[in-house]
Amino acid sequence: MNASDFLRPFANDFDFESLRFPGEDVLRQQIQRRPAALEMIRRWCSLETCHVVPKGAHPDAFASSPAAVPALAQMRRMLQVMLRLDDVPEIVAFPSGESFIGSLASDPRRPYRVVVSSAALQRMGVREAMFQIGRRLAWRILDHFPLLGDPTAGVVKPDRDALMIRGLWKFQELTCDRIGLLCCRDFELASRSILRFASGLPDDLLQIDWEPLLAERIGEEEAMLADSPYQFALLRVAALRQFAKESTFAEYFAPSMAAIESVENVRDETSRHGVDESTIIDAVVIEAPPDFEPDAQAKVEAVVEESHSNDSQTDESAIDDGLDDGPLLARRARSTEEDPLREFSLWGALWVIGVNSAISETARAEMWEFFGSEAAAAIDEAGNHDGDERCARRCATAAISAIQQPLERRQGALEDVIHLALAAGPIAATERERIGDLAELLDLEAQQFEEWSEVSAELGARS
Repeated sequence: MNASDFLRPFANDFDFESLRFPGEDVLRQQIQRRPAALEMIRRWCSLETCHVVPKGAHPDAFASSPAAVPALAQMRRMLQVMLRLDDVPEIVAFPSGESFIGSLASDPRRPYRVVVSSAALQRMGVREAMFQIGRRLAWRILDHFPLLGDPTAGVVKPDRDALMIRGLWKFQELTCDRIGLLCCRDFELASRSILRFASGLPDDLLQIDWEPLLAERIGEEEAMLADSPYQFALLRVAALRQFAKESTFAEYFAPSMAAIESVENVRDETSRHGVDESTIIDAVVIEAPPDFEPDAQAKVEAVVEESHSNDSQTDESAIDDGLDDGPLLARRARSTEEDPLREFSLWGALWVIGVNSAISETARAEMWEFFGSEAAAAIDEAGNHDGDERCARRCATAAISAIQQPLERRQGALEDVIHLALAAGPIAATERERIGDLAELLDLEAQQFEEWSEVSAELGARS
């Protein structure tokens, strides 16, 4: 995934309502006519009264101020631009060993606030954080009830109100997954993230073989009605992977997403993987209004069967690419000797940021998180020998080996440079030109970054 895809905002005429899962509005209208159900929703939308919220979660927990947590502050601005939000969303963190990402009902005139546990932040890389936090921003975009969990979880005999709210919660989760995917632009990472958060398992145990796993799914109606987090997680994955290949939205994904092969004759040949939205609607909608026609809803095709080339990819590579994809979040430093692309990223970032003038403490901290002690050594070397010219020469030398790497890795290396440059502040015209030069060194199309440049300019104007 290249940077122009990662930072690409949705067009002004993009209709987020088109992402809403069919049937969600119908069920919400029914619930709003039931006072007892609304009172239950109030309790499950509150950090104080919802019992599944970890201890320590607080709307005024540690704020992601640019002066203290520049990585999260930058992500907030990125999400604001991508989702066309009026205000920069707020992210607050609290110490907890539980992975939790929630929000709270708030005044629509104020910036939306997402509450994230320290454990969740430690587990996520940049794109996974874009997926998970983007999902929670969907609550504001689509005027959802910010339900913090399934109100029937563990209840032996839930009443009718609770069952209706569970149906609405599941509808909203399916819709939020779609917006989260459009934020991270990586359906494999998003699918894996769903299972990581649902299971809480460490990455070395979660080795996923998608085809046999999705074959374990029960029917959509059963999954929507059952008190089974496992089966609902599989339903979410199947529905999201199905949504990912729809041509209507392919243009918003990375190039690999747009290339997903369409599958025909889906109901007969791949019924075990397909998600029938009308079946889900029938499962949870209690009393359909006269003007509601389930058959008129768009029929969604089956989940894409993985190609042989995708099957051959190891889970280890997926973990490395998807979960350690900083530097907006802290990333483990690796030696540039082990990876020629990292040497290119190191010197490329220094060239774009510029070492002829003082480098900000924020930029130095980001470079250290990403490259460790090698960053300090490179800054000293450049400062003592020709400054920016030294960086340009070292970058050009590294490109000789870097250009031999696969396309996706070269794109990732340039993405790293851009994130490091953003950490140093708004991108200037000269820096944009240098990024275009780096793209050419890696044999990437420079025009791929034109949209990124526009977004960067907007980010700078809003800073």
